[in-house]
Amino acid sequence: MFKKISTIILIIAVVAFGSFINPKLVLAAWIAVDDFESYTDTNNLATLNGGTDWAAAWALQAGTGAKVRAAGCNADYAGTKCYNYNESTASGGNYRDITAITTGVVSFGWKCLNNGIAGKCNVDIAHSTAGEGWTIRTNDGGDLQLRGSTDITILSSAGTGWYTIEVNFDTDANTATARAKPEGGVFGAYSSAASEANAIASVDRFQSRYAGGVSTEQWVDNILAGEAVGGAAAAVEPIDFWIDF
Repeated sequence: MFKKISTIILIIAVVAFGSFINPKLVLAAWIAVDDFESYTDTNNLATLNGGTDWAAAWALQAGTGAKVRAAGCNADYAGTKCYNYNESTASGGNYRDITAITTGVVSFGWKCLNNGIAGKCNVDIAHSTAGEGWTIRTNDGGDLQLRGSTDITILSSAGTGWYTIEVNFDTDANTATARAKPEGGVFGAYSSAASEANAIASVDRFQSRYAGGVSTEQWVDNILAGEAVGGAAAAVEPIDFWIDF
């Protein structure tokens, strides 16, 4: 029989054996992962502490916060759970802290159902105390953007479906680039680099939030965060494969 092997297992294998493949595209021995599969459907996300190698449990930023969902998640991942929220409180949402990274990559599944309204869905790759970092967002035209000191378009007219997004960053150089792929599709090219107006020392927080105004619905799935070694951040694409046994 054929059995689907999850993305996480594949990535751990790459971490363990990557030096034989390309030492400049290998994550360090630790990688923060949360695929939400250990959580109970409809539970509030705040205080949940699943996944591996995170520095803290999920916390509530403001508002009502997110709930775990066991349906409607990104089909590109092997699991069936994700989280979403319908938020109307400015800066409402959730965050989770990771061990500080200066050069690395964060990958996650993301869907915004109000993507024609500028900046209502936001995911921050940020520093917890500085309150700065890079943001994945949408503009009035529905373009998917990487925000630093300026807004860099990753994908034009993105639509309201699921995407997998990768953000590669180097806080020492104060630069980040990003790319995206639609559910069932392929990655586009990396965006041009975005700097941050107020440079941060490291990235130590993943945060999804609502910017205010009309209420919005945002979904997040399968978060991966890792530190690069050998001078370059690694791409951690969601890949499933099948084994006959």
